[in-house]
Amino acid sequence: ADAVAAKAVDHLLPAARLTEIAARVHQQATAAGEPFSLHGSDELERELRASVESFPQVSMAYVGDAAGNAVLVRRMPDGTYGTKRVRAYVPLQGEGESPAEGPAAAGVTWTYTDELGRVVKSETVDETYDPRTRPWFQGATSTAGTYWSDLYVFHSDRQPGLTAARRVTGVDGSLVAVFGTDVGLRDLSSFLAGLRVGSSGRAFIVDGDGRLVAYPDFDEVVHVDGDTVRARSAHELSDGWVAASVPAMRSAGAGPVEFEHEGRKVLAEFREFPPEFGKKWS
Repeated sequence: ADAVAAKAVDHLLPAARLTEIAARVHQQATAAGEPFSLHGSDELERELRASVESFPQVSMAYVGDAAGNAVLVRRMPDGTYGTKRVRAYVPLQGEGESPAEGPAAAGVTWTYTDELGRVVKSETVDETYDPRTRPWFQGATSTAGTYWSDLYVFHSDRQPGLTAARRVTGVDGSLVAVFGTDVGLRDLSSFLAGLRVGSSGRAFIVDGDGRLVAYPDFDEVVHVDGDTVRARSAHELSDGWVAASVPAMRSAGAGPVEFEHEGRKVLAEFREFPPEFGKKWS
């Protein structure tokens, strides 16, 4: 159990560190009086791409500002990288740049580059995206340190994961931007699949609501119903005795638990993740 918790922490820690570093660098720049802008910033895009390239479990890195602009860099299934730029305002002729009324996304473009950074495709899409409405953005704005989202299924690749986010503020304390990093959880399931637990045991991770974070058979983690994708609850597992272990744990608390399921005696052991992890996982 301790090895599983340690593996999960090691898996998620890079996302927190990448987010903290990005936010800290720009926090220092803002404090030094440097203006923060998401427009025409190739250097910022390179920073985000470097975050995605650094660790295989990091699927996307992004930043949104207080005006609703955003830059997102995502690893694509074919090995290329997609950069999504959201422009939340449009220039008014003869008047410079002025906030636009209505939906925040006045323009959304995607640019795709290969492993060498060469552009292979660019397109403008009809899409409305406002980072300020997203849970990661809102969570970070009310958190002094790194904010961790709850478990959810990423819209981009329909895989379960978490987001680490951290805010950048101005010298007057006003919000400047929020940096975020998505980390997928498939690799945790692969790790659990390689663990030997007795002759027929299972090691798995659930969150505080009983939803599966990781399970040896990854197909059990996500439920797909048409266009709807969600993380399965443990009680939906096909192995009934494993599903029954979670309510048994809730009743008995952490530690060894012995119970019967369909005339079969089952021995289970649960460990809660350390408090500093910040999530009620077990």
